[in-house]
Amino acid sequence: MNYKGFTLIEVLAVFVILGAIFIIAIPEVLHLIQNNKKEALIDNARIMAKSAESYYTLYLGRRPQEVDGTSMVTLDQLFEEQLLEMIADPFGSGDCSGTNSYVIIKYRGYRKYDYYVTLNCNDYGVINVLSSELSIDRLEKF
Repeated sequence: MNYKGFTLIEVLAVFVILGAIFIIAIPEVLHLIQNNKKEALIDNARIMAKSAESYYTLYLGRRPQEVDGTSMVTLDQLFEEQLLEMIADPFGSGDCSGTNSYVIIKYRGYRKYDYYVTLNCNDYGVINVLSSELSIDRLEKF
């Protein structure tokens, strides 16, 4: 007799091949998602530093005047001044608000300032990192 269809061996071979593809692909996709969340957090820290620059442009008197002098602005202050929207936590629900997230400005002399960002979210964060040095390597897990 001439039967049309697939044999059990052929169906099993297809399932084995698909299973192997999933075993390889799923960890890579999860790793990619995790890295994208980390990049989002770094981008949020960069935006926070730029907002702090705007804050100190608006309030020149709050800038440090002495070499190595510092001043601090919190994430909540940036939000209240409408220089920044609340930063969503890419790793969970909620946002990264509060006084645990802030930017410190340090005067280096002759109109040069450094901005050090501390952004605390639930699982990951950036602690006292110079804004020009923000990268995934500088993230810390809490």
